[in-house]
Amino acid sequence: KMKMRFIIIAVFTIFISIFIIKSTVDMTNTPFYDFDEAHRAENARTMMEYKTFITPLSGSPFDRDERFKIPLRGSNNYYLYYHLERPPFVYWLMIASTVIFGTGEFYYRLPSFLFGIGTIMIFYLFVKRYFSAVKTALLSLSVVILCLLTSSDLWLSSQYAQLDTALTFFIFTSLILLITYCQKNVLKRNKFYLFLSGISFGLAVLSKGQPAVVFIFPMAALILTKKLTLRDLLLFILSTAFVVLPWLVSLAFKFGLFNFITVFSKFAIFSSISKYL
Repeated sequence: KMKMRFIIIAVFTIFISIFIIKSTVDMTNTPFYDFDEAHRAENARTMMEYKTFITPLSGSPFDRDERFKIPLRGSNNYYLYYHLERPPFVYWLMIASTVIFGTGEFYYRLPSFLFGIGTIMIFYLFVKRYFSAVKTALLSLSVVILCLLTSSDLWLSSQYAQLDTALTFFIFTSLILLITYCQKNVLKRNKFYLFLSGISFGLAVLSKGQPAVVFIFPMAALILTKKLTLRDLLLFILSTAFVVLPWLVSLAFKFGLFNFITVFSKFAIFSSISKYL
């Protein structure tokens, strides 16, 4: 048993090290080559320059709303546009990363990379907690982790200056905490897990917004199977609101609540029927 555990940990350590080293080299030496990550990085840079932090600010020709624009500094003919359809959390992290370390491509990509690594680590720790006593489970764990580490989607997403890995990390963490909460007998459950699950889901909403709605399906399943009570659901919602409400209130004061809801929902509908997400 100890030998098997050592082998699994050794294999995991080797592959995670390769993943980190190779990704670091790629992120350092590869310029922005995709519109989305260049656009995200420019959003973060512009937010910092104009000291506006509650929503992305961009000169992009896409998803413009003429009601929410400001003149580009030094120009009377060009404008920047507030993008109410996107939440600001990952942009804050890009701003923090570049303020602390510098403005190279690597530092705009660093938050996304850390969330990618964090997702792998959360997965490993969760599975190890429940199955470490069984050799076949440990072997299965190694196979799943290797698949995860060599996934082109995770690999590439973690090296992009974008929002997806943050959404993945917080949605996955929220689900893991929810599962951990439901594993216990009703009388022995620790509400702190449920509270943290709501906080993590709130951060998922602040990371990419509309796609976080996917979490409604596991929540509905847990309620229908009576794993969660309506009181549990209320605590989850309040925990999420604790994170999300300050952002919503700030947007409502600056742009109007109705305007925000209109832009946010319109973008969600357009994205759901569009081939390009």
